Amino acid sequence: MERSRRLFQFRSEWRPFFSYSLHLALVCFASRPFGISCCEDGDAAGQARNEPRKLKAKMNVMIYLIGGAPRVGKTILCQQIARRLGIGWISTDIVHDLLRLTNVEGIKHEWNAAPSAVVQSAEWFFPYLQRLVWGISKMAEAYVIEGVAFLPEHVARLAMDFQVRAVFVGSSQMTLEKLDKYPGMSRGYGELPEAHRRQIAGDVPLWSQFIRDESQRFGYPYVDTGEHFTQRLQESERILLGGERPA
Repeated sequence: MERSRRLFQFRSEWRPFFSYSLHLALVCFASRPFGISCCEDGDAAGQARNEPRKLKAKMNVMIYLIGGAPRVGKTILCQQIARRLGIGWISTDIVHDLLRLTNVEGIKHEWNAAPSAVVQSAEWFFPYLQRLVWGISKMAEAYVIEGVAFLPEHVARLAMDFQVRAVFVGSSQMTLEKLDKYPGMSRGYGELPEAHRRQIAGDVPLWSQFIRDESQRFGYPYVDTGEHFTQRLQESERILLGGERPA
């Protein structure tokens, strides 16, 4: 009972899309800590990470993926696409919140923008992302997932089993003033100490450069939203929905 109460008391900023997204997240993620498998047979916890089973997808289901650095417009873009197509969406942040409540082993708690840490965190998260996509493919015809928790490499791996389209976004220009002026959907950034916010502002361009390099390596489009923010998001939307390449 206490666990259920806690699950419904976090992150008020997610409430506009809470019900359906939380349902998906609970189906695909809370299953592992409670020992229920999303696969048709077998145990969830032991084999899922080291020997992942083949998750069969409905190939007529389209998953739109928006990845990239934090604070660069991913959530805004995600909402725009979901509204335009009339489909659901979820941020990987909400999944991390759920996993933190279950005290799952290995979850990232501290800020670390070093490429090695970003890769390690995304690799740790991939089995959960894979399960989420599998769950969505059983419940919807299309869906949008956004967040920092996956990289171009992981999109390429998902594309082996699922129908996906992806775009990555970043910002080569970020300042503390811009971070404070445009807090985005995650209002918690404004409550952080100034030194931490300043570190985030300094790390975003470095994180973005890493995402840009990885996107080029795996052949996925990358858009820099550091200038002309609205136009760059429109470009990202056209790329994701129409398959055009960035200018």
